[in-house]
Parts: sequence; structure tokens; C-alpha cells
Amino acid sequence: MPRRGALTQVLSVWLAGSLMMGTVAALIAPKVRDPLFPFLGLTVATVLLALLLVAALFGALAFIAGATDGVSWLGGNVRAGVLWMIVVGVAGLAGWGYAATVTFGAEFSTSAQITLGYLGGGLPFALVACVLLRPVALNVAAIVMSVVLLGIGFALVDSSGEQQFNALQLYAWYLLSLLGGPNTAVPM
Repeated sequence: MPRRGALTQVLSVWLAGSLMMGTVAALIAPKVRDPLFPFLGLTVATVLLALLLVAALFGALAFIAGATDGVSWLGGNVRAGVLWMIVVGVAGLAGWGYAATVTFGAEFSTSAQITLGYLGGGLPFALVACVLLRPVALNVAAIVMSVVLLGIGFALVDSSGEQQFNALQLYAWYLLSLLGGPNTAVPM
């Protein structure tokens, strides 16, 4: 496996994820007034712009998949590249959503959320890309790092004091409130 291609893929994914999702964080974080209801203050224009940025991220991932074909377990043809883009994009968004949940749940400042969004917003996407790289050692390292980061997030929300719920419950609450609106019951 060409090491240069793998490094290019991971760094490109991290950069694209940080740029797009950092901008999403910059759009959303200043409007959040209540950590339990982070989506209530968002305007339609903000939501549409955030969705446009996510779509642009998927476009960037498609380009990266084509430019670094052959370094991943999912490589070799267009269908595999599309599958790689979907797996990295969807799993990366899930990881980014968990990280956003932690920053809201642990009540990070708006500036900290935006800074973390731009510096680390691409990390969940890069970790998924690492899990899909050919050397098994990288796969294991990315999975271990993901588990460690999930644990750190869990501890941050758990130690933030007043909450009666953990990071996973809060994440489920956010997902349900996105899908079901503000009338969804508060997690306990």
C-alpha cells in the first residue's frame, strides 16, 4: 500500500471535515441558548446552510475517494468509492454529532465549540477513513482511539455537574429532538 496515498487520504478527509463541520459549528453554536434544546434557536436559513455544507463535505469525500483510490479496503472501482464516501460521511457525521453533544452537554463556551469544530471537526471522519485503510494495524489504532475519545466524552458530560443523564442519553435526546421536534421528552 502506498503510504503517501493513505496519508493524503486521511489528512484530506480531516481537512475537509474540519473546514465544513467547523463552519457548521460556527453557524450553530452561537445560537444555542439551552443545552437541552440546541436546535430551537436555529433559523431555516441556518439549517439550509448547514445542510449545504454537509452536502459539500460529501462532495469533497467523493473527490478524495477518487483521488486516493486503492489505499482503502473499499477501493478499486467507482461503486467501492461511493460506498467509501457513504461510510466515511455517515459514520463521520455520527461521530461529529457525538462530539457536538459532548460540547453542549459539558457546556463548553461558544468560542471553544467553534475552535474545536475547526481543529477537530474532521477527526471523526479521519478516524473512519483510518478504519478503512488497508493495514490492519491502522484499523485497530483508529478503533482504539475512537473508543478512548468516546470514553472521554462520556466522562466530560458525566462530570459537568447538573445533568441527570450521560452523553449517550443526551445524544439520543438530540437525535430524537431533531426528528420529533421540541415536544420529545427530556432524557432521564
